[in-house]
Amino acid sequence: MPLIVYRRKMSGTSGSRAVCAGLALLGALELANCGSSTSDGGGSNAGTPAASGAAGESSAHGGAGAKAGSAGTENHAGQAGDAGNDAAGASSAGDAGTSGTEAGGGAGTSGTAGTSGMSGTGGTLGSGGTSGAAGTLGSGGTSGTAGTAGAISPPGPAPLGLVAFYDATTSQCPTGWSRDTAADGRLLLSTTNAGLVGATKGVAFNPQEERMHTHTYTVQLNLGSHGLTATSGSFTQAAAGGTATSTGVTGFGFSNLPYMELVACKLDTDLGQGDGFPIASVAHFDKTTCPDGWAAYGAADNRVVLPAPGVSGNTVGFSSQHTHSLPISQSLLTVSIAAAAGSSFPVASTQMGADGTTDPEGASGEPPTLTLLVCRKSAAPASNAVVPSGALTTTDNQSCPDTWERYTKAEGVFLVGAMPNAQIGQQWGSVALAAGEQRMHTHPVAGGATLIQQNINTTLGSAGVYGQTGSTPFYTTTGPGTIEPPRIELRTCKKL
Repeated sequence: MPLIVYRRKMSGTSGSRAVCAGLALLGALELANCGSSTSDGGGSNAGTPAASGAAGESSAHGGAGAKAGSAGTENHAGQAGDAGNDAAGASSAGDAGTSGTEAGGGAGTSGTAGTSGMSGTGGTLGSGGTSGAAGTLGSGGTSGTAGTAGAISPPGPAPLGLVAFYDATTSQCPTGWSRDTAADGRLLLSTTNAGLVGATKGVAFNPQEERMHTHTYTVQLNLGSHGLTATSGSFTQAAAGGTATSTGVTGFGFSNLPYMELVACKLDTDLGQGDGFPIASVAHFDKTTCPDGWAAYGAADNRVVLPAPGVSGNTVGFSSQHTHSLPISQSLLTVSIAAAAGSSFPVASTQMGADGTTDPEGASGEPPTLTLLVCRKSAAPASNAVVPSGALTTTDNQSCPDTWERYTKAEGVFLVGAMPNAQIGQQWGSVALAAGEQRMHTHPVAGGATLIQQNINTTLGSAGVYGQTGSTPFYTTTGPGTIEPPRIELRTCKKL
């Protein structure tokens, strides 16, 4: 079949490529073997030509090739003529080689792809530029006008039910307060137990009363014993040896405690001024719960508050129930008898003695009290509240707050609610207590015992002196005791 061969020069550095095509007379298209070609990155290799015609030479000035390629051998297409070399003039293609007699063999296998070139390394990041200089500070704006003041907060509620002593010359209480008659003639006993509020103990004092008390006692007297050689008989002057029982009542004793009567007033009207008592105030209340801003004060529980003569907050733990020792040593009336010493009959010696104890005093001997709730203030006073001048408050602080002064007049003295006819502000009883002092008292005792007689067969004589039978008195003084209630010593301040 006829084969037409075309050849054109390919631009670029890849060299020239041949294109071949054949058109069969019968309309069939066959692809002839082409010569090897190169391309960028590796092209496809065609079947190797056999004895292809040599390329035509280029003309000196890039003209057409000087000769055509030689004809290919059988079954192979002739190799295309070499392209003319570039020169200054225009180039022309060399002559095509003559075609082979028959169509070429099958297409050769594709050449392997060339490897990709490596990526170039990135350039280094340029350094940042330097910061510019700071601008100058602008001038400040003018101040805005001040806002209006906020409304004053309403004061806290008045501590209704508070009971306070007043340093006044009359028994009248200030406006909003009333005299607490339950406290008349009584000390105020503190409690944190709501169930005890309002309880009383003992008989109320009369104005300036010197309260006395006694004790009962029962004591066993030791008579001693001597044995005599005798028989039972009608001699009855000797007392039997052993013990004798004595019962009785001591003489009166005074408590030796100092007291002062002041009017006790209770706040029962809220005047709308709030609570003006200073922070850390300790006060009594005739109610079962502490008011707002106050809390139960356990340190004073079951204690009477004493205006502190020394450090504020000191507690003294005495009990109002007390006893006394009862020492007795007494000589007996004696008798001389003729019986000789022996072991037949015991008779009393000439001395008797005892080391007894009295019974506790009765309720009439205790300082009378009214039990009230005790609270300590934890909130600051209301700024517009007014506490009446002359009112007293106590505190566990060592000094009094502003607008209050230390109430030295009553330091070391128990305060008692004054009756209307009392001598208000006058101390009675004894001298003021020192800090932590235990004030003592004693009782006189005049007692006696009846000694049992010993009936023996003897006569008066000089063999020995023995205790005489009958009623034998004795005289003594009890040991010391204290009747004061447990107390807490707190700084007492007076409102100016």
